[in-house]
Amino acid sequence: ANIVSADAIPSVYVGGLPFNATVDEIQDLFHDCGDIQEIRIPRNFEGKPKGYAFIDFVDPEAAEMALEMNQVELQGRYLDVSLVRNMRYNEPYQRKLRQRPRYCKTIFVGNLAWKATETDLRQIFSSCGKILGVRIATRKEKPLGYAHIEFNSERAVDVALSVMSGRRILGRPIRIDYASSSPTHNKQSPKTGSSER
Repeated sequence: ANIVSADAIPSVYVGGLPFNATVDEIQDLFHDCGDIQEIRIPRNFEGKPKGYAFIDFVDPEAAEMALEMNQVELQGRYLDVSLVRNMRYNEPYQRKLRQRPRYCKTIFVGNLAWKATETDLRQIFSSCGKILGVRIATRKEKPLGYAHIEFNSERAVDVALSVMSGRRILGRPIRIDYASSSPTHNKQSPKTGSSER
């Protein structure tokens, strides 16, 4: 896998979609990753959806965060999420930390096991500093594989990033990053279309 090059459109491919999946459902599922420019559901000559979609994000970091949604469930089907194959690449894929927001006291925890609980996260991260809140992202009460943890100090965030990245929780190595300025991004109404690149 690869990182998004600076001059490429940060886009992801979403395969395995139910044929009746709508743009609104996809928007709702991925809006926490970051601001979305456009969602495209290609259709065949009869105008029927082909069962996959492309999502163009505003920022490369959002596209990388969307990769954490691989194998998330929608209408009983598990989605295949990957970077668009026809994008240009510049180096082997290594997730880089996003730029630290000012006064950052919240971390993003990705690649989280579906069965991980708030108690699990509190027990593991309490050694980093005082925890003010834990929010495991869910959709229709089903976990999406990532969470946000808010601490009472910036120092606790530094400790968490330096000592907890890659630690296994229920058998899965977690990925830690600075949270964006707000864990929940404002929804935008993306442009829609049916053509492929």
